[in-house]
This record gives sequence, C-alpha cells and structure tokens, in this order.
Amino acid sequence: MIRNKLMLFTTILIFLYSSPNLAKELIYVSTTANFAEDYEKFLQEKQLPPEEITDFKSKYSSRVVASLVLISQALKLGGMDAKLRIVTFPNSARERAQVKKGKIAISGQVHWRTEFDSSVHMSSAIIPQGRFIKAILGLANNEKLKDLRWHSDFKQLTTAIVPTWAHDLNLLEEMGVEHIYKAPNKGNLLKMVHAGRVDFILYEFSNKVKDGYFLEDGIKLKVTEKTKIILDGSRHYMVSKLHPQGDRIYKALEAGVKIMKEKGVFEKALYGVGFYPEGEKDWHIIQAKP
Repeated sequence: MIRNKLMLFTTILIFLYSSPNLAKELIYVSTTANFAEDYEKFLQEKQLPPEEITDFKSKYSSRVVASLVLISQALKLGGMDAKLRIVTFPNSARERAQVKKGKIAISGQVHWRTEFDSSVHMSSAIIPQGRFIKAILGLANNEKLKDLRWHSDFKQLTTAIVPTWAHDLNLLEEMGVEHIYKAPNKGNLLKMVHAGRVDFILYEFSNKVKDGYFLEDGIKLKVTEKTKIILDGSRHYMVSKLHPQGDRIYKALEAGVKIMKEKGVFEKALYGVGFYPEGEKDWHIIQAKP
C-alpha cells in the first residue's frame, strides 16, 4: 500500500516537472484583437516558445507582436517563468485603462512616457528618445511629395491622423501643416490617402514595405525615399501597480529588460519586424525643432 502511494506520488512529480506550462505562472496581458491573432500565427509559424525566438522576420510580425514575445523573454531572464494569456481590447487607450485600473497586469505593447501615471510602473525605455520613426506615405503620382526635406515643404499639404496620436499631431502642427483631418483608425488613414483625399500620412515602417512601396489589402502607397520622421519621446512597458502580480512582474521584467538592452535584443527585433528599415540611420531626418 505504502509502496503504491509512493509510486503514485513519484509519477505526479514527474508529470508536473515534465509539463512546462503547468509550472509557469499565468499572466494576463492586453493587446488589440488584430495583434493577438497575428501573435498566435507568428508563434505557430516559428514552432518555438516565445522565450526561444530570435528571428522576428515573418509576414505576421510587427512592432506589437515583437513586444509581446519580448515580454516573455524579459520575464524569464528576470527570474519569472510565465505564460502569457492574451486579453483583447478594441484600441490601445482601452488597453492602458484596464492596466491602470488593475484589471490587467501588463500591456502587451510599449507606450509613450507621457501616457504613464502613478497607478502604473514604467520600464526602462524600450524605444529610446529619438528612435520612434515613421514613414511618409502618399500616392506615387503626387508631384507635391517630391523633395520633402524641411518643415516648410509640408505647409500646403493635406494629411490625416488618428485623433489619439498626440505625438504625431504635435509634430505636424510644429511643421506648419495647415490642413489636418481626422480618421477613426489606421485603416481609414490608408484609405483616405489612397483615394487622394489627403496628400500624405505618417505611418510606421513595417514588413509591409517592399521596394519603396507600402502594400496592404490592395492599397499601394509610395514611401518617401531615404527619409524618416522622428517623433519626440520614448516608449516603455506598462505594468499595473494595482494588480496583485504587478510589483513582482515589474521587478522581473525590469531586470530582464536591462540584460536585453545591453545585448541589443530590442533593436535587433525591431529591425527584424521592419520597424527600422535597413540603412535608416543614414537617412534624412525630419523632426521637431530642438
């Protein structure tokens, strides 16, 4: 009888230690539905746990997908073996709100420094000051988009932004752009410029840029050659102070982030997903006045 109980106990221990997901701490992380779907497809394509992924090139990858993967890696390096459970929200503003209320432990993407308050922890900068860049997109036959070099070149042009993109708006206003329209989301931005309703939009570089063109769902837009827009500010992981796991997550995350920054992991991943195009450090810069 005793021998049978001992064998059963040993079998249970072997099962537990051979099933890594059972040993992992479950952490709820927020993102939007489209990125959650891409994240799952990305993991299926790589056939690796997030902690072991080093190659970020994929048709499913993006800045946000990379951010989700790198959370797992940072937590592991910081001593927390975690499994992320994705909770989706319609937009990043709702994501932040749920983290600030303590409903969700950590946001899956990185946020502007100005979006933090006393209810949340802020990690070290994942995208440092001066390194959040965007492309200028417009129709290839729009003659007004040639030779865009200085703020004054944009004054008579029309553009559109998502109203919550405060950093984009600040820069466009400083550049003197007089006609700035609003669109409810990124998809509408692309449709507006593709239809010729505005001259240009500011948009993140990604793996959807091929041979000087941005391509998505039948939309083809020209990327202004060897020119990048720099938005003012840095971006960081956001962890709730009000969530029961928040303090422990932040401690492990920050420890891991510091190790990864020293190794250049974040920048390498951002090049992998196309957020930083190859050779961009030598491109012409348009940014806020010093």
